[in-house]
Amino acid sequence: MKLSLDALGTYAEEEYLKKQFDEIKEMINVLSKPS
Repeated sequence: MKLSLDALGTYAEEEYLKKQFDEIKEMINVLSKPS
């Protein structure tokens, strides 16, 4: 299980970080604009 998790982690980490980065950028845009 750990081996497959490590393999998945290595692959998924980049995709996850890309999504997180996009979400964080969106969040910053929303927060920096007065609603």
